[in-house]
Amino acid sequence: MDRRAALRLLAGLTGPALLPSALRAQGAGPPRVAVIGAGIMGTSIAYHVAQRGARVEVLERVSPGSQATQGAFAMLIATHEGDPAFNDLYGMAVLDWRRLQDELGSAIPIQWGGTCSWAPPGPAAESLSALTRQLQSWGAPIRPMDKADLEALVPGAVAGPYGAG
Repeated sequence: MDRRAALRLLAGLTGPALLPSALRAQGAGPPRVAVIGAGIMGTSIAYHVAQRGARVEVLERVSPGSQATQGAFAMLIATHEGDPAFNDLYGMAVLDWRRLQDELGSAIPIQWGGTCSWAPPGPAAESLSALTRQLQSWGAPIRPMDKADLEALVPGAVAGPYGAG
């Protein structure tokens, strides 16, 4: 069974709606759950299932966060340019990270920041400006920036010819 199929199976067996009834039905102690993979998804599943009373064992072939999570630098992306529904989902994910940080305190140090994108004058700047307006219309936490904003936010960055940011 591949990893994604295993995660779907585990999520189906131990989802929030099912686990409390499983705990009541078992009676002989907490259920034992194995989570395959200690990336951001596996760790989250393990944490939430443990919060509901299960004994959790996390299985990882390399080391925690060493595969997809490491490749993405554990970046929290608050916007998605393809679809307003995905944009909403990304925004909800960031809100959940804030909730988790409040819940765990300093146990998971999160560096809240953002990204800066800029383009030279011309079609790339026009596309970036249009994307900024689109994401703003969907409620994304994004704002346009001029060259002075960029220089203040990223000291030492050399933007070159600046069209939009």
